[in-house]
Amino acid sequence: MAERGHSDRTVDALDGQILNVTPTIGMRAWLSDGEKYALVGLSLKVDGNIRTGKVAPSLWLLEGAGFAMPTQWLEWLGSIRAGEVQDCNIFLISKTTSLSPAVLDAESQRLMRQVSNFYTGLMLACRFAPAHRPVMLTGARIDGEYDVRQQQDFNYPVPCVFRSYPAVLPEDFELAARLGENIGVIASAPMAGGQATTKAPPAFSCPRS
Repeated sequence: MAERGHSDRTVDALDGQILNVTPTIGMRAWLSDGEKYALVGLSLKVDGNIRTGKVAPSLWLLEGAGFAMPTQWLEWLGSIRAGEVQDCNIFLISKTTSLSPAVLDAESQRLMRQVSNFYTGLMLACRFAPAHRPVMLTGARIDGEYDVRQQQDFNYPVPCVFRSYPAVLPEDFELAARLGENIGVIASAPMAGGQATTKAPPAFSCPRS
């Protein structure tokens, strides 16, 4: 069974600095000025032609050659973990235009929940075994510069020793996006008795042992 917990370490930007990131995902500009993002980076075996771009009203999928981390993060994470992050080839993304892109706030938390639900949907849609722990990055693009405001590790599905994991297929990502959207709808739906939830719970709530 897959573990579905965040790791117990969340890293905020060092000393409040804006940490710039080179936009190397798939060698394309994937974020516009004034947009905030939350993404989950994965190192996965994939097969077939992955349909990249917008896959649901609030979700995007990109396949690329890695995510360049700023020098400060490389030093903090250490060379091994930083290399794992930069080796990601699949990126699950939630993003939005923001009036306050430099601020890590409730808007950022909403994006994090949406992309966490996308990852949960992928775990429900198929079996997969990422090469490294998935990573969540949160930030924005301001005046043409990409920044990382927060980094968080996810636990990954535990590999099965007697059953192989096939490559993730294009339809798996499409199903994952639909499931992720529906998880968000369920989490924010009115409760019995007329009381509505005001905040969706995080998709991953169990701490890693």
